[in-house]
Amino acid sequence: MTPVDSKTVDDDVIALAGIYQAADLVKKAARAGSVDAPAFRTSIDSVFRFDADTAESVYGGLAGLKNGLSTLAEQLDRRDRKPDPELTGYAANLMFLERKLSGLPWMLQTLRQEIEAARRVAEQSNLEDQAVIANLAHAYSQTISRLSPRILVHGDPGLLKHADVANRVRALLLAGMRAAVLWRQVGGSRLRLLFGRKRIVSGAHMALSTLEG
Repeated sequence: MTPVDSKTVDDDVIALAGIYQAADLVKKAARAGSVDAPAFRTSIDSVFRFDADTAESVYGGLAGLKNGLSTLAEQLDRRDRKPDPELTGYAANLMFLERKLSGLPWMLQTLRQEIEAARRVAEQSNLEDQAVIANLAHAYSQTISRLSPRILVHGDPGLLKHADVANRVRALLLAGMRAAVLWRQVGGSRLRLLFGRKRIVSGAHMALSTLEG
């Protein structure tokens, strides 16, 4: 597999891929209870990368964002098919709530403390340990979940009653919020998304073709 040169992939494409990967994993977890393991690990790991030097390093390289790049291309490339309204909704809500969160320093501080607690658990086990996911889910519930409007997740009601599935969904929404923070940090905005759609789709396809080459 040929490595992707991150200098050829714009930072906002990487950030959006992170948002759409989290959104897609939320949808799948809520409906099937399970998700693609490598994509899940990449998204969860990104939550702990507060001070990454580059957009790519938030995800430990682009290979772990293959799911997100594919979903991003499918959602924004209007020549193929209409976008999935559920994924669009998750992505839009994450971006909106991130703007609210950025104006609440006390909540940001609480969130960071909660994530640090989850990191300490992860250091003693692994990223997929249920205790780690439960800690991240608690971090989401204590902060972002209290913002309005709350993100309503659609799925199998029976599955979502299970604590491990509900925790996985909340942890993934937190990963989506991490990506939304990155989106803002690299200059992302509604106008940039609207007028840069073709460039973003092209960048996602280019990264995918290199990863699959």
